[in-house]
Amino acid sequence: MVDDPLTRPEDGGCRTCGGPIPGRGPFCSRACYHESRRIHIDPIVCRQCGDRIHAYVSTNRPRLYCSRDCWRADIQTHVTKTCPECGKDFTIPAVVADRYTVCSAECRAARTDYADCPRCGKRFARQPGHTYCSEECRRPPVYIDCLECGRSFRVVPSIAGARRFCSFACYRRHSGETAPETAVRLALDRLGVEYTQECSVGRYSVDFAIGRVALEVDGAYWHPPGRDAKKTTYLIREGWCVLRVDAAEVMATGDLDAMLAQRLKDAADLYG
Repeated sequence: MVDDPLTRPEDGGCRTCGGPIPGRGPFCSRACYHESRRIHIDPIVCRQCGDRIHAYVSTNRPRLYCSRDCWRADIQTHVTKTCPECGKDFTIPAVVADRYTVCSAECRAARTDYADCPRCGKRFARQPGHTYCSEECRRPPVYIDCLECGRSFRVVPSIAGARRFCSFACYRRHSGETAPETAVRLALDRLGVEYTQECSVGRYSVDFAIGRVALEVDGAYWHPPGRDAKKTTYLIREGWCVLRVDAAEVMATGDLDAMLAQRLKDAADLYG
């Protein structure tokens, strides 16, 4: 059996003393292991008696006293400091003297930059780069009442104008119609096109059924790209021609009648 290389002194041996290692591992004994964890630095001395302090690598904060007796003796010692804000002298325990530079909370607050929130008017301690007192004032929430259940719900401000329902279930249950659907319905009436609104095809509902053409008005929120892929596949499999118009395009176009007439003509020419 070949010995482990760490057990031979000529190959390194113990990391602390360099001696042979009887088993596996980088140290020959527990004492050498604990000795390797110490940091022997001469400037680390007790603040009270001046004796040398052994600090360990795993210690979160360096030791300041060699014993509890030195700590108790030091906390009973006070020092006098001068407040840079008001110029008064104040006494503080020596053990925490490095944490305090001013004499009171009023002097500390004198150096704080206070400002009034431009939205709610509340006075707050302003941090560098901050203008408002809170995140709620920086980005006020927008709430909308659902057209179906009446519940107030929060929406992203950028889509506040396009969102009218709190959930897709309320959207499907709603018996009314959206503004783009109303515009399309009125345009179809002016064109004299016969249609069936909210026509049921299997488990799906079509906005406008014109013969075998399924005219769908896609809103920005309820009809993101790829969401209605299964519905489109099902309608085509059932022999329907699916014609989709974007709700934003419906509301932005100057001549909705002409746009719908051209789309229906193209669909009729394409699918016969």
